Amino acid sequence: MLYSRQKILDLGLVGLIAGVDLVTKALAQSWEGQYGAIEVRRVLNPGVIAGQLGHVSGPMKFAGILGFGLIFMTTYLLTRLVLREPLPALRFGFVLIVGGVLGNLLDRIFGNGVVVDFLLLSFGDFQSPVFNVADVSQLLGLVLLFGAVTLWRDRLPNFRNTFLVMVGYQLRLCFIFAGLGLFACAISFSCLNIIFDVRFGPSPVIYFEVLLSLGISGLAFIVGLFVSHRIYGPIYALNRYFTVRDYARPFELREGDDLQEVAAHIRDGVAELRRKT
Repeated sequence: MLYSRQKILDLGLVGLIAGVDLVTKALAQSWEGQYGAIEVRRVLNPGVIAGQLGHVSGPMKFAGILGFGLIFMTTYLLTRLVLREPLPALRFGFVLIVGGVLGNLLDRIFGNGVVVDFLLLSFGDFQSPVFNVADVSQLLGLVLLFGAVTLWRDRLPNFRNTFLVMVGYQLRLCFIFAGLGLFACAISFSCLNIIFDVRFGPSPVIYFEVLLSLGISGLAFIVGLFVSHRIYGPIYALNRYFTVRDYARPFELREGDDLQEVAAHIRDGVAELRRKT
């Protein structure tokens, strides 16, 4: 029941963020003016976050939007794998990202393919790109996701600093993940290039797709590292337990590890054997 309430709350926050974004965009023209370092200037953005990719070709823009989405989702999946019990910062960070993406998506759907941007920051000679509330929400969400992994990881008892406990097996799985990520990108971008009639050869579009594919493959490798540790960490602990043969000490796994039921059966079996001897 608590999980359902939390889910409803998260969905409500996503809707609220998207609603605030759409309302501020509708009112932006009436707010135009300079407010200290903040300028309100309503512009129509055919690109993505903060006007980026608005000037590039169709396939490259599509690849960029796809890349941003894949990075967001991979970041969330990675943090869920590292932090088995979600921290509030992790959950709220994902809510901020989804709410921002939804706000811009609805604006683009009902705004003939463009998004309203209206906020601009100026500090001396520095001037930011024009952005909106949804962009701010997505940026804050990424910061919280990053913080959940780096700043608050030690609050969880199941976090480990050493992930390669069975090097050969784990690296094999990591390279499988990375290869699958690279293969998926190659197939996806090849199909997009055919659809948009992009020639295969040296060009900014191809370079961008190659770099994005390598980045996603690297993220997949890291995800494979954490997944493999969840599997091989308990196996390594079990192998060490039977190698040392310290059966007076009950076999324990770290809180949050997989194979907890197996560990319980081993404890029961060892205790039964000790009673019989």
